[in-house]
Amino acid sequence: MNDFNPFDDYSDDDIDNKTTKENNTNLPWIEKYRPKQLSDIASHEKIMGSLKVFIQDESLPHILFYGPPGTGKTSTIQAYARQIYGDSYSFMVMEINASEDRGIDLVRNKIKQFASSTNYFQKLSGGDQKYKLIILDEVDAMTEDAQSILRYVMDNYVGNTRFCLICNYIKNIDEALQSRCTCFRFSPIPDKEMTKIIKKISEKENLTITKSGIDSLIKISNGDLRKVLNNLQSLGMIYDKITESKIDKCFGYPSKDQIGNILQYLTNSSIEESYNEIENLIKEHGLSLSDIINELFRHLKDKIQNDETIDKKTKNIYAEYISRLRCIEVNQSINSSDTIQISGTVSCFKI
Repeated sequence: MNDFNPFDDYSDDDIDNKTTKENNTNLPWIEKYRPKQLSDIASHEKIMGSLKVFIQDESLPHILFYGPPGTGKTSTIQAYARQIYGDSYSFMVMEINASEDRGIDLVRNKIKQFASSTNYFQKLSGGDQKYKLIILDEVDAMTEDAQSILRYVMDNYVGNTRFCLICNYIKNIDEALQSRCTCFRFSPIPDKEMTKIIKKISEKENLTITKSGIDSLIKISNGDLRKVLNNLQSLGMIYDKITESKIDKCFGYPSKDQIGNILQYLTNSSIEESYNEIENLIKEHGLSLSDIINELFRHLKDKIQNDETIDKKTKNIYAEYISRLRCIEVNQSINSSDTIQISGTVSCFKI
């Protein structure tokens, strides 16, 4: 099975070396600019260095990639496998998304069958024996029983097959499974790298985007480069020139003016007026309360760190607001009622 796993990271060379082909015209950009080799991948230098050592030594342990979405995990192992197997990729590598079939049958049937089968292609061709590779994406979605059986398969077929486990949350992976792997954490792509990539692809796709537009695109992505490119492609279909205000409008994200206005209500107006202002913005402009809270946090944090006109007492008050907003963000995952959460947000500034 060859699952769709959009790319998360790429370098200047990858973009510059792309040729325009008719069959690529309608591809999603996350697929169109997917890196093909480890050298094409930007950021994560230490991880790339380790993988290159594995290639040089012709040895590969079981590996586990973990970290937030859109940070390069799947693209990295795919580029690594292409470099190792070349034209043999299709029969030497199995790619599975564990979230689609998270139970015991996946391990007992599909994974075990592939891991235990003899590599006839290598023997018939007279080539060097290479380990087969199973790429198991979203392994944190697997049940505990399925993870337990996976440990058995990894141990029993280690002479024939290597595993690359990929997940967002390593805490959901059995510790015994973790101990069988060399673990690499993929951190969010730095803003500087994202900026460079956005500029390169915008130039290649004949898009005009302002600096504030780039900053806004990065901000709403939360370090997810896959999301950045999906959003950039969508914007390019709508606008000739991409600006911050157009991005906020297109994706229903609160603007700086709206956040400033909300903060004025929260700090200077009554509870009822503050509640009505936030509720109206959500209803009339399709804003998300979660996005409003995130932007309030960014605004207050920026004031504390960069506004020299604010005295220490006011900064301490802002810090207390941030602490209270943190609790509201946690509560959102427990109670989805906007009425309750808007009330909670307002109360953060009134107590």
